[in-house]
Amino acid sequence: MARTRLTQEARKARTREALIDAAALLFARRGVDATSLDEVALAAGFTKGAIYASFPNKQALIDAVVERHLVQLDAAPLLQEGVSLADRLGAMGRMAAELIGRIPRETVILDLEYRLALLRNPRARHWIAPANAAELARVPGRFAALNKAQRATSPFSADELFFLMATLVRGLALALAERPGAIDPAGIETLFRLLGGEGPARPAGKGRRRLGAQRPTSG
Repeated sequence: MARTRLTQEARKARTREALIDAAALLFARRGVDATSLDEVALAAGFTKGAIYASFPNKQALIDAVVERHLVQLDAAPLLQEGVSLADRLGAMGRMAAELIGRIPRETVILDLEYRLALLRNPRARHWIAPANAAELARVPGRFAALNKAQRATSPFSADELFFLMATLVRGLALALAERPGAIDPAGIETLFRLLGGEGPARPAGKGRRRLGAQRPTSG
């Protein structure tokens, strides 16, 4: 059977994907700052020129890796009419627990590496915006309007609440990558409910684990 010849655009796209795959693997293993473009090119089976044909610089390659591994929560449960604020936050907590359980360890490491790189280089600091950024920007306002209509109050503003939820997901993903099972899904749901000023949804003591002190590990 005759082979289908790839077009120039298809070859370029395939090269770009191979470079992103190689960079993701090396960034997760060695760190962003410790990985050179030469090493990425070698791991992907190309020359360094192939990188510059696809990306203008290292930061553009880093951004492409981050975009590939970007993880988002669906905010739909927060906008359900006829559902109390506590239950909407609880639904988000359940969704977050399910999502965190599916996030690959490599993605957690890459997110941490990306943020460390930005902290080390504040002049180059910028954040990757998701494709639906404009739509997401409207969600806190819609959420606040629904709460006002329900006369539901929270200790936090809508913007603060969304920031805290994102921070919780990121922090829990990292913590559970280090210590799987340290908190169960019901515990994560309770954390989200508490953001609205509500108490825990589960009976006291149910599903709780005694964490104890962590022993230092040698690297």
